[in-house]
Amino acid sequence: MHEAAIIEDLIRQVLQEAEKNRLQKISIIYLTVGRLHHLVPQTMGELFDLMKSEFPIMAGAILQTEIRPVRFVCRSCGSETTAAAPSFSCPDCRSTDIRIVSGYELILASIEGEQNE
Repeated sequence: MHEAAIIEDLIRQVLQEAEKNRLQKISIIYLTVGRLHHLVPQTMGELFDLMKSEFPIMAGAILQTEIRPVRFVCRSCGSETTAAAPSFSCPDCRSTDIRIVSGYELILASIEGEQNE
């Protein structure tokens, strides 16, 4: 379960950002995840709820996860496509010569919280 390692790193990064931005309380963490990571949002949320309990600044914090689809560009015909299945071939020309342009993201998009006065 690689979700645990990702959540652990996420919490570390959020705590660093909170310190840098003088946050006293974190309310929402927005995470963007590409589908190619094969992460399960429910599992990530449950792990986040368990792991955040060690950090009072995160009491009540919510993890919002946006899953980005896999998108690719065909190098043969230039068509850009959202992949609906594990098959990565161009629906227009059937070429498998593609370049993936979305689906690998793992981004701490933003943090909402309260600043120290």
